[in-house]
Amino acid sequence: MKHARSQRGFLLVEAAVAIVLLSVVTFTAVNLTANAMYDTNWTTRITLADAYLDREAALMRRLPPTALQARGFAGTTTNNVPLAYYTNRADPIFQADSVTRQVSQNNNTYTYTVTLNMTIRSTTTQDKVYTKQRTVQRYF
Repeated sequence: MKHARSQRGFLLVEAAVAIVLLSVVTFTAVNLTANAMYDTNWTTRITLADAYLDREAALMRRLPPTALQARGFAGTTTNNVPLAYYTNRADPIFQADSVTRQVSQNNNTYTYTVTLNMTIRSTTTQDKVYTKQRTVQRYF
């Protein structure tokens, strides 16, 4: 009879060990999945940042200086710039830390510069900082 009681207590210990082991395996699988998706996240953010800068460069090439200054190309810095949105929500999926627009004029030459700064957070590695710049010169 004593032998049967000790088996019941041992079953409880086995169940607790099994739950802990299952939790460790689950946590490891989730962590490995997040690590595998980090590179895809990095690529997506860089692609969106490049598309944003290409759009800004296209505006710098096509619009007259007065229209560009009306759009904020007179030495402004904008923080938390959204790069992409969900289709049904107002909060952005990705955003840049800051976008700085500068304009300089030398005689009849305008130089427009847009600089984008973005920090991509990581749970496992060091955060990566991405800085990209586009410069357009126009002659009037």
